[in-house]
Amino acid sequence: MTVEAINKICRTIDENKNLGEAVKEGETLNKKGGFDIYYLKDFNRILYRVTYNISTDKYCNSVYYYNHKKVIKAIITITDKDLTKPKYSATYYFDNNKLIEKTGENTKYSNFKDILKQGIEFQNEFYSDTREKETACNKALASMLADE
Repeated sequence: MTVEAINKICRTIDENKNLGEAVKEGETLNKKGGFDIYYLKDFNRILYRVTYNISTDKYCNSVYYYNHKKVIKAIITITDKDLTKPKYSATYYFDNNKLIEKTGENTKYSNFKDILKQGIEFQNEFYSDTREKETACNKALASMLADE
């Protein structure tokens, strides 16, 4: 897959009005900031994009795009905590979990192996949570039906 083809898929995802977002929020470990994760998915629970924001003394935004359950693009941006001064930006393109292009990478802030790993972890977490919720719902439904 080419960078152009990946960008076209990402634009299609961004413009698709039939997708919905689920949100997960929390505090950072040292409680000096917070995070939120937005999972963009369809009605069949297929994941298309994850946006991960974390804020402490800086603000980091990571966006991961997926196609056929594979990370295809990741964009990492770091700014000051007021979101006014850009500090760092890198973009990564993947095909079948292999790096095909990167721009702006500074290994002090990010590297493609860790970015790909994090994108895969977000995806695994999403599908794991979905399966657990489905199982819990199925058990509750079965229990209710048995009581009738």
